[in-house]
Amino acid sequence: METADGFFDEFPEIVDRLDEKSSSHLLGVLRGEMQRHDRIAYLFAGSARNSLTDLFTAPKSAFYRSARLLEVGPIPRPDMARFITDQFAKGSRKLDVGVLAAFFSLAGDNPNDLQQFAYHLWARSSPGALGLAQLSTALSTLLAEIGRSAERVIEEATPSQRRVLFALALGDDEREVFGHEFLELSGLKTHQAVNKAITPFLNGALAVLDKKRSKVRFRERFMRLWVVSRVLRNPRLLPTGTGHEGQWVQMVRPHLFELLP
Repeated sequence: METADGFFDEFPEIVDRLDEKSSSHLLGVLRGEMQRHDRIAYLFAGSARNSLTDLFTAPKSAFYRSARLLEVGPIPRPDMARFITDQFAKGSRKLDVGVLAAFFSLAGDNPNDLQQFAYHLWARSSPGALGLAQLSTALSTLLAEIGRSAERVIEEATPSQRRVLFALALGDDEREVFGHEFLELSGLKTHQAVNKAITPFLNGALAVLDKKRSKVRFRERFMRLWVVSRVLRNPRLLPTGTGHEGQWVQMVRPHLFELLP
């Protein structure tokens, strides 16, 4: 008898988008059915690193110790750039080197972010050579789309949680959050306070962050850019009294001022 494979993409969404009772029931049903399939190999994928890991390592999870974990890195940029260029060319849309560089500068190397941005760039453009104007329009549309859920996250956050989110929006995609520099930048006084502020954003309905040991990142790069754009519009949201307020503007890449709506 032949074997078969099953694939679940964005599997952690079951936990992050459903209430605890519903997600536990659904996971229990899935695990019960899968245990009967002795000739099917299942693959589970997800960009939410914390939630995906917890599904297979938390004792209370229906999928506890039921899979082997494998972390897959980003697709090499030259390969992804060639793929995106070829796909746009099929629709008679040309991306020159400068536009492609700005595209990756904004979207980073995460395939989910890249595909999301590429979709909006395609949808908001016409055949022909694409420039920074089309890139800016696509970014504006994407940030407006993200803003509908991002506003709720910010509104429901405590002042300490907002400061952490704003501090995380700066610098590299992943930030070391338990060092002295991050404490000063966020305006929080202890590592415990930072950890407490981050925890609600790692799982559940407000899950917008991922944590790996002492480093934390936004799950979606464009959520991070939305936070930056909000701070630029309203500097009063910046943490004050830390001596680092100027870094908020200095650490934003210059071309973002032209591209952010």
